[in-house]
Parts: sequence; structure tokens; C-alpha cells
Amino acid sequence: MAIRLRPSPACLAIILLWAAGSGCSPTRPVQPSLAGLRVAASASLVGGPDTVQVRLRVINIKSDTQTVKWDDCRQTGPENAVRAYRPAGGTLAWDWWPASAEIRCDLVLYYAILQPHDSVIIWGHVPVADILGDSLPTGIYTLTVTPTYLEPSYPVELPLGEFTLKR
Repeated sequence: MAIRLRPSPACLAIILLWAAGSGCSPTRPVQPSLAGLRVAASASLVGGPDTVQVRLRVINIKSDTQTVKWDDCRQTGPENAVRAYRPAGGTLAWDWWPASAEIRCDLVLYYAILQPHDSVIIWGHVPVADILGDSLPTGIYTLTVTPTYLEPSYPVELPLGEFTLKR
């Protein structure tokens, strides 16, 4: 399935800066590097499709070993940083963090020791019903993820693509 990216205004600025510096088309995936890490984000609809599955590939681009840590409150992966935008105008329609801020859980900490140019893949999922809730209609939404739960910190909003979410 081909994913057509339609990033939020914040993502668009990152894409344009990256494209200007690389001489490449801004339709290529954005993978800015921070703290010697590069994170590639992707997503797909699975399970009928009633779930958005998020995949983050964290790559060590430094010449020495790095330890990457991440937390997972609900043992469902990086869903705590997913946002949904309405394509028309790019306005924020749903943000996981405020929706889950009241959840209490046993915090699970994970880590991976990455040699130079090694990577680790972090999977997560978000039910479509959680995104649409009671107030959002079936429709096309642009999804992003900000892996703020990574250490070293990676506070960059990465585009996941445009998806038709149905009840």
C-alpha cells in the first residue's frame, strides 16, 4: 500500500528544511538525526482495519555504541505520542497524550544496546476507536508520532501518513 504523506505544519517545516539541505524532493520520508540517532516512522491499518500499527526504527548513526531506552506504560508501544490531524487545514483533531494522561499503570522500561549503524524496531498500536472516540467522524486523517519517550530524547514529530479511519 502506498502512503501519501500530508504532514502537519510543524512536520512540513522539518520536511522543507531537510529537503533544502539534501537537494532531494520533500516527498521523501523525514529522518532528522538527534543525539546520534535517526528514527524512521511508519504505520499501517491492521485487524480489519480497526487498529493503527506504528513502527519506529531507531538507528545508531554514531561511530560508537549507544544505549537507547524507552518506556511503555500500557505495553502497547509508542502510541502515547500519536496525533491525528484533519487534512483540510492540518488542524489537530486528536492527541494521545491528553487522552491518556489520567491512566495509571506499571511503567515498563526497555533498552537496546546499539553498535554503530545497528537499529532496533519498536512496535505499537492504537485502536481506531480510541482516535475517533465519540466526537470525530469517519474520514481521512493525517497521523504523526513524536517519540518523546525515547532516551536520548527525540522530540521530533514524524509523519506516519494519511489514513481513512472508520468506525
